[in-house]
Amino acid sequence: MIQLNVVRVGKNVGNGLFMHSDASGSSHYNWMITTQDTVNHGFEIIPSDSAGSTSFHPPAFVIKGDTGNVGIGTTNPGSKLQIQTSHTQTAVAGANVNSTLNIANSGAGNGVYNAIKFAANQQDMYIMSFNNNQQADRRLGFFLGSVAGDATTDERLSIRGNGNVGIGTASPAAKLEVAGGSTGLVISNLGDASAYDRVEMQYSGYNSGVPVFKFRPTQTPGSGSVNSYFRFMNSNGTSTSANNYANVTIDGDLGIGTDSPDGKVEVAVTQGNAGFMVSTSSSTSTNSRYQVITCMNVLATSGTWYDVAYVTHSPTIDVLGRIIANNAPSHGGAGVVYHVLGMYGSVTAQQKTYQLYNNTITFTNFEYRYLNGGASSGSYRLQVKGTWTNSGHNAYVYTTIRGMADGTVYEDD
Repeated sequence: MIQLNVVRVGKNVGNGLFMHSDASGSSHYNWMITTQDTVNHGFEIIPSDSAGSTSFHPPAFVIKGDTGNVGIGTTNPGSKLQIQTSHTQTAVAGANVNSTLNIANSGAGNGVYNAIKFAANQQDMYIMSFNNNQQADRRLGFFLGSVAGDATTDERLSIRGNGNVGIGTASPAAKLEVAGGSTGLVISNLGDASAYDRVEMQYSGYNSGVPVFKFRPTQTPGSGSVNSYFRFMNSNGTSTSANNYANVTIDGDLGIGTDSPDGKVEVAVTQGNAGFMVSTSSSTSTNSRYQVITCMNVLATSGTWYDVAYVTHSPTIDVLGRIIANNAPSHGGAGVVYHVLGMYGSVTAQQKTYQLYNNTITFTNFEYRYLNGGASSGSYRLQVKGTWTNSGHNAYVYTTIRGMADGTVYEDD
């Protein structure tokens, strides 16, 4: 049996209804329903702090008379409904018993949903959770537009039970799938809030039967070099400064290993790496690859052989070389074309063309040689030598190697 008493308790509590259970034992809680006089002119429902106690917790439920705000777990709600908890649980699994709000539906079946409705004068919006006996097919959807359940046109964001997220699609096939929209996906202000830090990715259908994918800045960069190209980089875990692999300038020039290509395609190769290659899908043999690489040497001593590149055995290559005094063509130089034909230990080398130019007295000789073994850096080396008369000059040599070999050709001086 419940005993009801009208009581006045304390200075700040107005008329109240005290609900006391006189059942045997002490397993029942007492309750007070009160109106407040001076706190915030509200209405409260208050449980006792323990079974059978006449001491009471802070109010569990409050309606503020001056605002009409409702509070659950707070005596001073700041909105029409404020629900507040005070647990310190950090384990996610604890949400089963420590959730702040539980919205439930006892109905069962695939596709059965719970919905939170945001009603407005123009169009309603919803957050809906869809049940399914398959975890991957469970879904949390955000609807903006017209009516609930219109997943074809109104479900703007979807999160599936398998972790896939869809924007514009309710059934994303990847961790993130973006569908629809005329502007595709725009990424902006990623580490730089400049006016040009906006990149658009868009699939624009077919152009003469060929699919077109656009990857571009949304605004035209200025006259400076910053933001004038797309850069593709890799990281060694601590820095990307030495791992710049490809850049596409705003003018359509492609630089691989350089951010300032001088032509439609420029490949800059660091020492020890292979250069430009063309191969055939009909063979995986290293002998089938056509290779091009450019090297640079500074010759400090006249008449001395210097290593230029590693060229593996059995090469069939052309060597195009030019030597320039002090790296200034006005000081004089020379050019040469050199052929190397080899098959394992048998090598034939031939200097095809040699021409001095501009102040020809500067250089008296310029030549290459290929060694199967015995080079200063090891076997299979292309070497260069220049001879000049002015002891105050250094000689800058630029070498382009093109052709085929049994393995990779790379700069190694």
